[in-house]
Amino acid sequence: QCTRPMEVVQRRRQRDEGAEHELATPPKVRRRLRAKTPDQPWRCEVRQVGTSKSASSKAAVAQGASKPRASQAQVMADIKAQLKEEALLQKASRAMQPQAVKGQLPCRQAEQDEIANHLRLAIRAGGSSKVLYVSGMPGTGKTASVLQAVERLQEGSKLKFAFVHVNAMCLGSPNAVYGEILGQLKSAGAESGPARRCAAGTAAEKLQAFFMRRQSNDLVVVLLIDELDCLATRNQAVLYRIFNWLTSLNHRMVMAAISNTMDLPERLLPRVSSRFDLVRVDFQPYKRDQIQEILQTRLASQNASKAFSPDTLKLCGARVAAGSGDIRKALQLCKRALELCQERKHVAAVGIEHLREAEKDLLHANPSVLAIHHLGVKARIYLLAVLLEMRRREAEAVVEKKISDRFAKLLESMWRRDCAEQGQNPSELELFRKHVAFIDEAGFIARRLEAMSLLSLQYRHREAEELEAQGSKAPLVLLHSLDIDDLAGALREAEKDPALQELIAGQVAA
Repeated sequence: QCTRPMEVVQRRRQRDEGAEHELATPPKVRRRLRAKTPDQPWRCEVRQVGTSKSASSKAAVAQGASKPRASQAQVMADIKAQLKEEALLQKASRAMQPQAVKGQLPCRQAEQDEIANHLRLAIRAGGSSKVLYVSGMPGTGKTASVLQAVERLQEGSKLKFAFVHVNAMCLGSPNAVYGEILGQLKSAGAESGPARRCAAGTAAEKLQAFFMRRQSNDLVVVLLIDELDCLATRNQAVLYRIFNWLTSLNHRMVMAAISNTMDLPERLLPRVSSRFDLVRVDFQPYKRDQIQEILQTRLASQNASKAFSPDTLKLCGARVAAGSGDIRKALQLCKRALELCQERKHVAAVGIEHLREAEKDLLHANPSVLAIHHLGVKARIYLLAVLLEMRRREAEAVVEKKISDRFAKLLESMWRRDCAEQGQNPSELELFRKHVAFIDEAGFIARRLEAMSLLSLQYRHREAEELEAQGSKAPLVLLHSLDIDDLAGALREAEKDPALQELIAGQVAA
């Protein structure tokens, strides 16, 4: 018992505060505390325990709440950075699409101006008997330049004309070109009647009559034939009939032709080549700086210039320019490098290692490359002769005789080197016999590679009298399922001879 009045007051105050704490405490917590301290006064103990634990718990909660908030902010910053990187790579991937950039074709301004000037003057004159012949290696911007020039004439000038664009590679047969031209003429309003399909012979007769009866006030027709090589039949009847339209008195037509072969007009029969005159526009393969500029322009158009490091673009331009200079090859490499970069998280830009890995993936994705690795030595040397002749002439088709001579010279040089190492000195007669044997062997290897779908042999068309006099034909050799870059890369990996590797890399004159 408390005898002093002050102690009584304190006891009552403690009792009242303990009751308040008990009421404020949840029932489960009160039962747990009673079970732990059954012999001690509840109200006094609750105050002591409650005050100490509540303070410590508040401090712990405050300290623990600050830590998750800091880590959560860091996580949000990482997520935003990752999303920004992914968005940048996606923009760069869109920029590498072939049709992503419209109205922009860097490094081809001189060719575009020449094409546009010819078309403009010919349309104003009401037609021309000269054919605009655009030639060059694949992927050098031929079709894009012509289409852009036509689009500018349609939009920016007051000239009115009907535009007909035919891609001969998309046709089922060369004779199908007549129906395609007739259908587009009817769709453009230059020819009356519904745009219904008709037989090839009927369409050819209708087109001949169409160009014969044209008037001076009729709409000028601009006819663009892409991949003209595909219309070259044995007797060249399709090309003769098309070019013969230009001999009509008032045809009111402007004709443009695009081909990957620069010497196609020289391989035409005289009766075909006499139908027209030529205006040549040659497209040279892209160089290293031009490829780099095109890639930078594409990336800048999508605000994705930081997606590639400058050294990566330089390496891409150098690799592609060392081969065919095909800009489509550069776009494929960059797009594959972007895919590899996206697979690896937390990578801000495409590096040189991504480009090299992409080059290997694209090269080994072609089954023809694997077939080259399993070829014999002489078959690989024949493909090397094909590569060297195509590089020298900057053409996709090379006469087989030129390749056979190059193949024989390569084998002769290797044979002489082996004889010198063995201390032998072959005579002129032995060299001649070896040369003849190598030439005969070249024809067999060419047919074997054609059967493997690595090469394609096409026959040039000459006059019938010449064919009958010689009794033979001169085939042209083309790559079937490879391009020059893929062929060079496959030979570079398969060939072990240092001298041949230098020829493949172009380090020595062939």
